[in-house]
Amino acid sequence: MWGSCQFWKSCSVTCLKGTRSRTRLCDSPAPQHEGSYCTGQQNGTETCVSRDNCDRTKMPRIFSDQSS
Repeated sequence: MWGSCQFWKSCSVTCLKGTRSRTRLCDSPAPQHEGSYCTGQQNGTETCVSRDNCDRTKMPRIFSDQSS
């Protein structure tokens, strides 16, 4: 059976839309003595959006909703 998923890795970019991934192991319990392996996807990905390192002076439209 599949074990717990690992934590999500960091986003692939530091500004705007990227992807991140995580893995799960077939270890709950691990197949032994020609036992069945887990079925389904071992890896997962999802879209992530990061605004931490964006140059806001070059992209004012993206951040206009955050003005105060």
